[in-house]
Amino acid sequence: DPIKLAMNCDILEESIKYLKERKTNGMANNKTDGTGIHLTANIGMNRPYLWLPEISEKFTSENPHLLKGGYFDYTKTKVQEYALKIIYEIIDEYDIDGMFFDYMRSYNNQSVESIIYTIRMTKERLKQKETLIQSKNVGKKLELRVRIPADQIVFYKAMKVCIENEYIDGIVPSNIVTSEPLPPVRHYLELAKGTKTKVYGCIDGWKH
Repeated sequence: DPIKLAMNCDILEESIKYLKERKTNGMANNKTDGTGIHLTANIGMNRPYLWLPEISEKFTSENPHLLKGGYFDYTKTKVQEYALKIIYEIIDEYDIDGMFFDYMRSYNNQSVESIIYTIRMTKERLKQKETLIQSKNVGKKLELRVRIPADQIVFYKAMKVCIENEYIDGIVPSNIVTSEPLPPVRHYLELAKGTKTKVYGCIDGWKH
């Protein structure tokens, strides 16, 4: 029940606690169980949940002018600021190993500039946290990955800039719901060639 879950449980914090317990118990018993698992926070980048008002945030109901076609309009500065406020909270308050942006559920209402801006600002915040962690003698790289529609030119142009400037660590070119046709990934492999950015495969859903 997504409503009860949202109201009564911080699933991200619970997952972090569980993995820490596994790591501690594994080390106590000279085992590696759980020590190699990374926890990445996933964000659906355009989900105001209008159809579930019980878990839709106050910001959504108070700012209908910031929605377009039922989803946030990221070309508007206020939407970008709101998204970053949530992203920064997760980075600052939770012991995560990285972030994953999922643009697939609704990839409209984005511009090349809005995508680059959100990713750049998030990467800068992750680097700040990396510096803080490393000052405590904990060497950990916080990676940022994105799942994007493989056939949308807006996202291709944005990823080109993000790769060139090392804003992004991983790209998952994807389709929406069907496994056929497979999402085109070759152009992303070409973009990432010779860089530190990884390209991951993804097949989502089934034809029937």
